[in-house]
Amino acid sequence: MNPQAKRHTITLDPQVYRLVRSRADELHVSLSQVVNQLLQRQLDAQAAEDQADYDQAAQRLRHPGRRLTMADVERRFALGD
Repeated sequence: MNPQAKRHTITLDPQVYRLVRSRADELHVSLSQVVNQLLQRQLDAQAAEDQADYDQAAQRLRHPGRRLTMADVERRFALGD
């Protein structure tokens, strides 16, 4: 375990727990390692999506014929997507 790792208790849906526990057993790793890897992948994917949205908005700003709309801004900052 990473010496700088932080401990925190989380509550998992029973079905999610069974799936994650099963995956950890298959890989012969801890449940924490599986959860960390899954979360990191999701965070990386979200960061890549955010960067693509930013790049797209910046591209619109560089082209005077295409304006950034309020809908673009709302999409960019929507929570839970």
